[in-house]
Amino acid sequence: MTQMTFQNIRNLGANSNQPLITNQNDYQLFDNVTWIKGKHTLKSGGSLTLRSREILNADSITGIFNFNNNMTSNCAGLAAGCTVNSSTGFDVASFMLGLVNSKNRALFDAEPYKETRPEYALYVQDDFRATNRLTVNLGLRWDVYPPWIEVNNLQSNFDETTGKFVVASDDAVIAGVEVGRYLQTYSKRDLGPRFGFAYDLHGDGKTVLRGGYGIFWNFTPGGTSSSKAQNPPFLQSTTITPTPTAYGVNVLLKDGLPPPPGVDPTRPASGSTRSIFDINFRDAYARQWNVNVQRSLARNYMVEVAVVGSQGRQMLLKGDPNQAPPVVGVSDSNVNRPYATLAKDLRTIGQVQSKGTLDYNALLVKFQRRFANNFSFLNAYTYGKAIDLNSDNDGTVTLTNVYDFDYNRGPADYDITHTFSSNWIYELPWANGKPYGGWQVSGILTLRGGLPLTVTQTQGVLSTGTGNRPNRICDGRLSNPTIDRWFDTSCFVATTDNTGTYGDAGRGIIRGPGSFNIDASLIKNTRIGHVDTEFRLEAFNVLNHPQFGNPNTTLGNAAFGTISSMLSSPSCSLCGTVERQVQLGAKVRF
Repeated sequence: MTQMTFQNIRNLGANSNQPLITNQNDYQLFDNVTWIKGKHTLKSGGSLTLRSREILNADSITGIFNFNNNMTSNCAGLAAGCTVNSSTGFDVASFMLGLVNSKNRALFDAEPYKETRPEYALYVQDDFRATNRLTVNLGLRWDVYPPWIEVNNLQSNFDETTGKFVVASDDAVIAGVEVGRYLQTYSKRDLGPRFGFAYDLHGDGKTVLRGGYGIFWNFTPGGTSSSKAQNPPFLQSTTITPTPTAYGVNVLLKDGLPPPPGVDPTRPASGSTRSIFDINFRDAYARQWNVNVQRSLARNYMVEVAVVGSQGRQMLLKGDPNQAPPVVGVSDSNVNRPYATLAKDLRTIGQVQSKGTLDYNALLVKFQRRFANNFSFLNAYTYGKAIDLNSDNDGTVTLTNVYDFDYNRGPADYDITHTFSSNWIYELPWANGKPYGGWQVSGILTLRGGLPLTVTQTQGVLSTGTGNRPNRICDGRLSNPTIDRWFDTSCFVATTDNTGTYGDAGRGIIRGPGSFNIDASLIKNTRIGHVDTEFRLEAFNVLNHPQFGNPNTTLGNAAFGTISSMLSSPSCSLCGTVERQVQLGAKVRF
């Protein structure tokens, strides 16, 4: 069934990219040499990795019809220049009238395409035992990550100077640069120095100071977004939008979709794509460092305190060189697209760029008891902060404003400020070796803060065709939030202009519910002759503590600021939510 998406209700029909089948093979040759000379342990080596993958992707072969409120709003059917009142219109009414906001389809040929690329790596390292109390580690690694090529040149990239897609060949040129079959340039200077040390502060082995620094490179493009075979003309894309784009009523559901355009390298660029590459795309790297102190206490206890940090640079970021700039008074996002002159039917072109950043810093504290006298535990606390420009860069473009990266900077979607965990094991000491002995109890306590949430509004920016955030007039956080009022919704007001003005509410400024959870288990071990049996009674969320989902964060939605669902089970997509679950298990070894 064709997929139908809505602004206010759940979508209908099949998901796109079904089926998506990827068969990947990796072959690796490597060798390492170790030479011990006095206080030095020298290591060197290298590797050659040959990667190949076959991809069969139907993409959105059944088509996607998108419905929103605008087609039945106060501006429905009017000429460009009307300001949509966000309190008017209803997406279901638009659907019932057959008024489509946009409809599109993308598909490939029935045969899979095959891509290959190598990876090269060399390293050298010296572990130097400077004194009985100090060990120093020095190293250097060199990596080369050539891009994917399609064995039959069935891939393309976008030339920003001409507004056309260039098909791979040995002598392909983009923007005046010879790019060949790779359709981009790549770096051969990915050098990663490494340094580390361990120092016994008092010489008694009880207090150790450790630290390290290194630069680590990575080939970041993953999934289908890393494949230039996903671009026209091999991606046969059709996109139809009304005039004006935001609220026109001339695109009808009953008209369906025209036949696919076919593979034609001479066809002018049109529709949307998600896999073009900046021809100067470079591999991502991270500068990582840590300093920690470990101290043994008494006989079986250990305390560790660590400070860690990471700076990710040249991280993959999905941009859109064809996003229209925000212009007050313009209500059609297509008229001001940068390639409106060179390719008037071209829409969103998701470009893989190496412009992303990620900064992470954290304090870690650990208190541990080694297993002794039938008892052990490990307590760990992390106070951390992760900040990036965008946390989801595979698939479509999700940046709100590609012209202002600072507007997108904020807490990473996975950032959690406080995390505490404690686990323990206790073996009951009585009746050891007896049939009725062999009991063990254990548990895990987890406490963590909430994830960052971004407040948005139902009305986007008409001149850009993107979403928008409201204006923030006060903090918004509540000292005693409830599921009916998780944050102060009066602190957010819709922008007065919805044509070319972004709201000033930042990204990730509200936090969702935290988590409190205890898991416990009771285990009975029995040995009879040469047969060992283990019976387990395990309870997850043993206190049945409610774990709430995130609140609705869309201004203009009737549920704005409220929580209406429980948290889904993170371990099992078919297990529902995280209410208490009890399971029995048995194991026999012989």
